[in-house]
Amino acid sequence: MWRSVFLHEFIDHKITNFSALPGKLTSPSFALVPSAAIVAGMNSVEITTAKGLEYILDEPLRDVIGLSCRVRVAYPIPNNGLGHLHGFPLLNFNFNASILLLSQTHPLPDLSGVKSSVGFLIGNPNQVSSAATATIRSRSFTDVRVDWHTSGQTRISVDGNLIGYNNALAPGTSFDIDRLSIGLPGEPAQPHIPQYQIARVFVRVLTRTDALVTLSRLLPEMPPGKEHNRCHLIVFANLLNLIDRLRPFMAAFHQAKSQPWTEENGPPQGPFQTDAIRAHQLAIASMLALKEMLRTGDFSNPQAFLEPFTKFLQILRASQPQQFDALAAELLAADVVPEACRELLKSELEENRGALDPIVDLLSTATKRIQEIMGGNENGGYRQTAEVR
Repeated sequence: MWRSVFLHEFIDHKITNFSALPGKLTSPSFALVPSAAIVAGMNSVEITTAKGLEYILDEPLRDVIGLSCRVRVAYPIPNNGLGHLHGFPLLNFNFNASILLLSQTHPLPDLSGVKSSVGFLIGNPNQVSSAATATIRSRSFTDVRVDWHTSGQTRISVDGNLIGYNNALAPGTSFDIDRLSIGLPGEPAQPHIPQYQIARVFVRVLTRTDALVTLSRLLPEMPPGKEHNRCHLIVFANLLNLIDRLRPFMAAFHQAKSQPWTEENGPPQGPFQTDAIRAHQLAIASMLALKEMLRTGDFSNPQAFLEPFTKFLQILRASQPQQFDALAAELLAADVVPEACRELLKSELEENRGALDPIVDLLSTATKRIQEIMGGNENGGYRQTAEVR
């Protein structure tokens, strides 16, 4: 569902040796020359407000609803930026979203690094932010990761450990990306600006359509035709609207079952309640099972999907019963296939019954599980007689 946008590991002295969606570097980017001068055996580049890399995509990414960014960074000592408190834009996306580092006034006593505030800003102009405190090392590299989703969840991790979490950062937001920049290439040089070394940058995004596009690629191929394509587009758009209706509900669930948290100031048990952790595990398990069924065409064990899916729904309903029932009723009543397309898609189903029947049966049973859970049926979905035929 997530797609890779940009990966640069500076494996040699060529700044153009990286993997990315089609696009091009801007002229100031070519001033960067990877070298292993700071940390032996690992190439990196120095970035400041006057040095950096900018990559412009040939085709902008529309309706971005999720970002996952990883940056391997060091803050060499001595450094001309030391002694001055200053925010630095480490990674930017059209200035719709930015990862920031805030260098502190003094290095650590042993000169092994500096305390920094790792921040994530979103919105144009940037008005919403989340931050946590971390140590950026000077003699080796620190792996900084920021993950954000339009449900409002934002995670900040350092070296694989969660150090900050926000459960309501810009929920419902989406934006376009036509470029990304590391540092600020082409900007005038400024005195006392921190100078970071970057050894790796990896960016993934989730757009509004990615989930359904991934699902549609796993479905059996249908016969081409103008009317078929038109109806498929209509159904696709209607399904997207249904998914849009789910997101506010999930945002409310995350806010109810977690809390804003930093490693420095939050409770030791972390930001997530047990229900939030369990719901996440069940959602992943059910989606992986469904993806495997669609990929292999093997639907002989429907419970691999249905059991975690049902338990996931039960957790959601227990958290917000009235909201769950209202939303479920609305989604079940939605007219996804318009009248003008029903006969056409019905004939398509008949022509491809062998491939589509197991999928239809599985999803029909999943729908029954939702109906059984509505209204507080604690045993919903666990009737031994409910089998996929």
